[in-house]
Amino acid sequence: EGLTQEPDFELEESRWFQTLCQLLAYDENLEDLNKGELVVEHLFEAVLYDAILLGFGVLTPKLKDDLGTKAEQINYANRVLAWYAGQGQMDVSYAYLPLVLGGIVINQMATLKSDNPWILLYELKEAVRGRARLFTGEASAILNLARELLAWGEDDLRRSRILRPY
Repeated sequence: EGLTQEPDFELEESRWFQTLCQLLAYDENLEDLNKGELVVEHLFEAVLYDAILLGFGVLTPKLKDDLGTKAEQINYANRVLAWYAGQGQMDVSYAYLPLVLGGIVINQMATLKSDNPWILLYELKEAVRGRARLFTGEASAILNLARELLAWGEDDLRRSRILRPY
């Protein structure tokens, strides 16, 4: 649903939707496949690609840092997909920007009613603390952004008067 809520994204232009339409046009029997299986078996890479671009979209207004041009963001998404496909050595910092950082920004909006958004922030804070030693050089700037966004996320939850579960 994120694509329909962000101003610069159109569902019809998303990779996952175009892939789904192509799959169904090619094989109508896929309609009968369990929706979870359909996503995992046929749409995961397209969804990941869209999630990366959406992550950049929600981060750009929140951060003062330049996150690159649209072409650079597309190149970034394609690089992550290549790593996912086993081409080259993945850099763990690529998962943080924009996926994890974008998740912090949309945490409160994307949480199910039965979930508490404080829990995700706490778990991400622990993950950032645990992975800090893996981030060196330029990648350490991503951890600083994560810490800044986590503090913003906590302030946002306080302002929204969402109670901590602990």
